[in-house]
Amino acid sequence: MPRILNGWLPTCGAIVAGLWILSKVFNAVHERVFPMIYPSMMDGITVNLAKDLMPIKRDLFADLPMLQQRATRSGDDFTVLEIGVGTGANFEYYPEGTKLIPVDPMAGFDSYIDSNAKKFSHINVQKLVLAFGENMEEVADDSVDVVVVTWVLCCVENVDGVMTEIKRVLKPGGKFYFMEHTAALRNSWTHVLQRLLNPAWRKMCGCSMTEETWKAIDKAGFSKVQYERFNAPLSWTIKPHLVGHAVK
Repeated sequence: MPRILNGWLPTCGAIVAGLWILSKVFNAVHERVFPMIYPSMMDGITVNLAKDLMPIKRDLFADLPMLQQRATRSGDDFTVLEIGVGTGANFEYYPEGTKLIPVDPMAGFDSYIDSNAKKFSHINVQKLVLAFGENMEEVADDSVDVVVVTWVLCCVENVDGVMTEIKRVLKPGGKFYFMEHTAALRNSWTHVLQRLLNPAWRKMCGCSMTEETWKAIDKAGFSKVQYERFNAPLSWTIKPHLVGHAVK
């Protein structure tokens, strides 16, 4: 037994040390490279899925013109704040004359936002606010009519904190629209697979497959919440989605 241990212990130690070094190298490369490739990666994903998701987004944003009319009747701009605006994939759904405040923590999206702002010139896109959804201190209290979040809450550190900020910036009666990929139902094989793969997925892609986003929305204290589940045209583990709206 001692001879066996003497043979295995150095081998195991070398493997552990090698894995530790690889982990450190991966983390260092990931921190430098990911912010550079992520905007381009997201642009490709959103372009490929645009047609498939168009009917769902049209239904989600169908009453924006009505909200705009209500805002403009009182002499105010119709102001939409989009958290995690990314490449600007939602610009085409906003009514003409919308004042859009884009919020994102990654400056690398700036060129994509500028490009889509020119493409969809019917809206007035403001300067990008570089901020996380949990801390949008540049945006005043009770200042926006609508907040939009799509494919963002899976990436944030504190979903409850984002809910608090959304309620803070929304005007009384303002509306929060969301579409997110979420955890599958707990009694499903998809949920089991999500939990198994999530640590590696989070490290590689920067988001979580196991967020039960509806719980944070339900407990946030909105006066009205309405949502439904659907399966998006994506790979098995990120098919489960939640789409809906909430009113402050």
